[in-house]
Amino acid sequence: MCLHILENEVKTASEDILVYKVLHRTIDGYMSPVYDACWILGEIITVAAFSAGRLLFTNTIPLGVTVVAQGLHSYDSNKIDLHNIGISHPSEVIARMVIPKNTKYIVGTMGELVSLSLRFDSIVEPHLTTLVSVVT
Repeated sequence: MCLHILENEVKTASEDILVYKVLHRTIDGYMSPVYDACWILGEIITVAAFSAGRLLFTNTIPLGVTVVAQGLHSYDSNKIDLHNIGISHPSEVIARMVIPKNTKYIVGTMGELVSLSLRFDSIVEPHLTTLVSVVT
């Protein structure tokens, strides 16, 4: 998942921020679908820095948009309806996460966030999510 931003503004959380993240349920626990990070309930994962690049040419994203590829991606709980996140595989679940106070984060163009730290709080009840069929 890459985060698209129009402004290179890094913010600092003045308080804990509730967010959601899609994870894969495995035999051993939970994994993020892109970078296979292992998530343990109650623990915080931290990355050292953001990684971003400015798009010079693309057919699908407007020129001048910056793409953030490195960081902990999530969905803003105030801008995303859980029913619309959807999951594309039966092993996927929606996790309730928190960007801890004083953590640096960047806001995306479509309700996504990327931060340097996330705390895994709980799994959202399955009846709140909808399985989306993916056409291949």
